[in-house]
Amino acid sequence: MTTLKEFNDWLWKPEGCNLEFKAAKNSFNAEKDLPDYCAALSNEGGGKLILGVDHNGKVVGTTAFHGTYNKLSHDLLTKIKIRVNVEELYHSNGRVLIFHIPPHPQGRPIKSTGSYTYPMRAGESLTEMDETTLKSILNETTPDFSNQIINGLSLLDLGEEAIGNLENDARRKQEEKIILRFQMKRCCVQ
Repeated sequence: MTTLKEFNDWLWKPEGCNLEFKAAKNSFNAEKDLPDYCAALSNEGGGKLILGVDHNGKVVGTTAFHGTYNKLSHDLLTKIKIRVNVEELYHSNGRVLIFHIPPHPQGRPIKSTGSYTYPMRAGESLTEMDETTLKSILNETTPDFSNQIINGLSLLDLGEEAIGNLENDARRKQEEKIILRFQMKRCCVQ
């Protein structure tokens, strides 16, 4: 349950990848816009969609889904396959609906039934997810073999090229540390 203090704190925050305000004074499209925004916020790591608040953070109230808001969580679960908790809050300036959207499951982007297949945020707009972001989400469950210890492995098991690459990486990292130390000393002297 969101407290009024918590809600009022959100009103001071700018909209972004994890917070979206929509005035939606009278309605909000449950077939297109709602699943798109919920999926996009989930794909961005989860967040809040708040109806009844304009883009400046001013509470304007909403009559959207009046009397039926408690069915939206089930509808969204059916459409986009994640559980979105929906909360009705009465503020002194009007009724608001708060959609608490979880982050996408690791390695699985959330698909929408609205205008976009895999929506994401781009500034204040929604857009189709680009290939790089989609690949990044899909690779979240791919193991990083370079970060694993292999029992019984010795330098004799590695090829000359692999050893050379390792030496070059170590040398490059050492040079970066030296450069950073030099830059920090220069900043402190000035």
